[in-house]
Parts: sequence; C-alpha cells; structure tokens
Amino acid sequence: MPFIFAALARLLNDSVLILTSRFNPESRQGIAIVSINPTQALSRIDYSRKRVLVVDDFAQHLEFMGKSLLAIGFREVELADTAEKALELCEKTKFDLVFCDYNMGEGKNGQQLLEEMRHLALVAHDCIFVMITAETSREVVLGAIEAEPEGYIAKPFNEAVLRRKIDRLLDKQACLQEVTEAVHKEQIDTAIKLCHEAAERHPRHQSWCLKTAAELHLQLGQFEEAKQLYLGFLDKRVLDWALLGLARAYMQLDEVEKAIAELQQVLVLNSNCVPAYDLLAECNSRLNDSHAVQNHLSQAVKLSPYSVERQTRLGDICVANADYEGAARAYRTALTTARHSIQESEDGYFKLAGAITDSMAGDMSRYDSSKAVEAHKVLRELDERFESKDITKTRKDLANVQILLKQQNPDKALALMNDLEQEELLDHERLGSSALFEYGKTLLNLGDEEKANEIFSELLKCDDVDESKKLLIRSLIEHVSEGNLGGRASELNEKGARLYEQDDVENSIKLFTEAARLSPKSIVVNLNLTQALLRRMEEGDVNKSYKQQSKSCLGNIGDLDENHKYFARYQNLSDRLKAIAPDQILEN
Repeated sequence: MPFIFAALARLLNDSVLILTSRFNPESRQGIAIVSINPTQALSRIDYSRKRVLVVDDFAQHLEFMGKSLLAIGFREVELADTAEKALELCEKTKFDLVFCDYNMGEGKNGQQLLEEMRHLALVAHDCIFVMITAETSREVVLGAIEAEPEGYIAKPFNEAVLRRKIDRLLDKQACLQEVTEAVHKEQIDTAIKLCHEAAERHPRHQSWCLKTAAELHLQLGQFEEAKQLYLGFLDKRVLDWALLGLARAYMQLDEVEKAIAELQQVLVLNSNCVPAYDLLAECNSRLNDSHAVQNHLSQAVKLSPYSVERQTRLGDICVANADYEGAARAYRTALTTARHSIQESEDGYFKLAGAITDSMAGDMSRYDSSKAVEAHKVLRELDERFESKDITKTRKDLANVQILLKQQNPDKALALMNDLEQEELLDHERLGSSALFEYGKTLLNLGDEEKANEIFSELLKCDDVDESKKLLIRSLIEHVSEGNLGGRASELNEKGARLYEQDDVENSIKLFTEAARLSPKSIVVNLNLTQALLRRMEEGDVNKSYKQQSKSCLGNIGDLDENHKYFARYQNLSDRLKAIAPDQILEN
C-alpha cells in the first residue's frame, strides 16, 4: 500500500488525495482528488505589517529566527529569552504571530506561557501562536497539541520550511477571518453560516470549517444539528475529530452507549487519541461507573501526563474510589506540572496533603509517621508559594485536624475543631466550595455524619463544583447513608458489634470506647457504646463511670429530629438510661 500512495502523490503533485469512508484498497474506488496549487491558492500577505515575537532561551536559535523572519519580509520582530520578558512585551504590544520554544529551561515552558498569555488576555483572538520544539517524546508532543497552538514546528528546520509554515498559517487566517471575527463577537448563528460559505470558497479549509460549525452547534445546545453535520461528514471521510464530535453529540442527547461505541472506534483508528479517553471518562461518569472513569483517565495521563486539569480529575476520582495512593500520585504530578504556571493553586496543595493523610493506615506505624511528615511538608510548601490569608489558615487547621485523627490523637483534633467553631471561622459563605468540602470531610472523619451530610448536600447544588467533585461527594453521601465510618474507627466498631452479638459485652465496650475516641461525633458508635454500657448496668453492674460515659455518648449525639432514622433507637436508649440513673440525666 505505501508505494501506491507515494506514486499517487508524485502523480498528483500539489493535489490533495482524499480517501472516503467507502474507499476500497483493491479496486481503488472511493478516492476523491481535489486539485489545489498551494502557490496560487495562498492569499497574498504583506509581511511588513505583521508584528512578530520569538521566545527561546537558546541564544543561537533566537538569532536564527530573527534573521530568518527579517529575510522573509517581516519588519517588526521582537526577541525574548525568558517567559517573563515575553509577558512584558505582550503587555506593551499586540503581536500578530508568536513563535515560542517548548522547552524554556527553568521556569515556565512554552505550553505554560501560552496558557498564561490566554488567561491574561495578552494575545488577541487572531494572534497565531506557533510552538517550536526539538522534543519528540509522545508525552511532550501530545501535551503541546492539547494546548491548541495554531501551529507546531519540529526542530531542526530552515528558512524555507519556516516560510512555508507561515504562509499556510497566514493564508488560513485570511480565508477564515470572517468566521473567527463572528465567533469572537459571539455571533454564533452568523459564524455557523459563514463556516458553510467558507467551506465552499476554500476547499483546502473545508474540514476546519465543518468541524467549527458542528462545535458551534454543540455550544448553542443544538445537539441534533451537530449530530447530522458529523454524520454527513463521516459519510465521506472517517476522521477522528468527526467521530469525537459525534460521540459528544450522542452524549449530550443522552445516548451514552452510542457515544461509547463511537469513541471505541476512534481508539481503533488512533490509540493515542487522548480526547477519546477523556470523553469515555465523561460518559462513564454519567453512568455512575467511577471505576471505569478512573481507568479511562489513567489511560489518558499515561499518554499525556502534563495536563494539570486531567491529573486533578484523576486524583478526585481516585479519592471517590478510596484509592488514596493513586490520588496522591495524581495530585503530586498535577502540582509539579502546575509549578511556575497560571494553574498553580492553593487547592492543589490541600488536595495533595489530604490524599496523603487519607492514605495513612491510622496504626501509628513508621510508614504512617513518614506520611504525616510528607503532608506537613506539603502544607509548608503552600506557605512558601502563596501569601498568607485567613481562609488559608482555616483550611490548614482543618487539614491538621485530619492528620491528628490519623495519628490517633482525637483529643487534640477535637479541641482544634472546637476552636475553629467557637471563633466562627467555619461559616459556609466564608469558606467557599473547596474549603467547605474539606470541612465536610473533616466532620465525617470526626464521626459527625449528619453535619457532614448537610454540607455535602449543599455542595451538590453549587454551580462552581465540577462533575468529578460531585461524583466524589455522592460517594461520600452514600458512605454516610450506609452508616459507614472511616479507617480504624470503622474496624473497631465492626469488631465491637461482633463481640456484642457473641455476648462478650465487656470487650465490646473496650472496642466501642476506642472507636468513640477516634470518631467522637459518630452517631452509630455512640449509640453502640451506650447500648453496651446499658446492658452491663441492666445486668446489675451499675457504677458511676458507666453512667457518666453513657450520658457523654448521648450528649455527643445531641438532639435528633423525630424523622431521623436513628431517633427511635436514641429515644429508647435515653429512656433506659433515665430509668437506671435519673440523677445523672438531670445534672449539668
């Protein structure tokens, strides 16, 4: 087959060969030939009116680019040897083209610089950003592509290659200028119409025009129109972007199984298609299959590990699946990748510290001690990277409560939590969604399932909580509704319940007491301990410590609503304690 295409390429010269979906390799049927002479087709460009920025830390290549661009015909060329200098120049000048090397040594890389420029609106919507790199590894190439620069050039290259690349990029920009202007002005209906007109006028850009039109339909929520456009294109040519778009349309139309089938076809054609794994994760999220979501995101990060957003989503879903070691790995990679970029955030540090803490066994082992040291180190790094704020201190205190609980020091944890509550530092509006989630999780670890559940339910209604976080929250709510506890307290409670059923009440009390120490606000544990203590007293072993301990347990639970699922049991135990020790109930 390769020699056939080589021969056809020589025969066609500058024509474009298109294989349709009906292409038959035996009969050669299904071949469409569109004759295009690039030299004639390219729009005439006045280079002298274009402003160009070149960013590269390698002085020799910076000099080569400057001389080449001047030789091509550009007159306004600025050179920057650091990302910081490039940002300064972009604040002063609106550039038409930016050429940036991917590997910039220490500090920001080219991908991070592009992200920051866009975030700060330092590049206009019609600026052409071209990534340059000598890197050929799959991870770097896919990462650079995901940043969606307008162009990509692999080193080494000469002036002729550079000129051809520039000509094609500027020609495309000129041909599609009306479309991009309409999109920039958010005139979406007009932009869709212009896409179809441009596809007729400029056959060489037909794919881009139809792809953009379909994406704009999706943006408008016109999923059926987008689906029909993708199907029409796929009837002529099978390209992964069209299959991806069709899958996205099916997913929005709640035809998730069809979406998954299209995505599987994409991966047959291109096993390195990272967006396909992302969409498969999104589809399985809609099916509430958190383990499938984790699997697909894991595949995606193997191919393209330098996406902060994807690594964070993977960490979130690992937490939902109680894979805390996996979560720590993902958050750690996200944090390392985000360093020096606009994506570095306090949240990243808190998520990593939380995952490390969650991965502790709670057995006071040497391994646990090293984990605690690592979690504290992450929190110290947070102080070094960000200015101190009151809300940050509150979030650090919540993180420390969870570390103390894992270190089996619930007294200090509870004291710190009480201080936060008394100082009214845990107001929901003050905390924001990220810190509020940490508050809910801390309450859950303390055993205050009811209050945690209220917070989690509140978070599900927040617009700024993404789907991966909502999936995690739903798993925690399910965890609460089943009366589950976490870690060592859960293990002790279960063992205590088994001993109680075997009539070994004395030893069950010991285990319930330790579980209550670790989860002092747990309704289940406090009820279990009270029931065991009452049984001992009702069997004749009435002593002051049992009475006081029972009263403390019921006090830890507080007032339950009559509709609460444990209210009847709570009321029964309260009545039995009153019958045994009315004096104790009346005391302050």
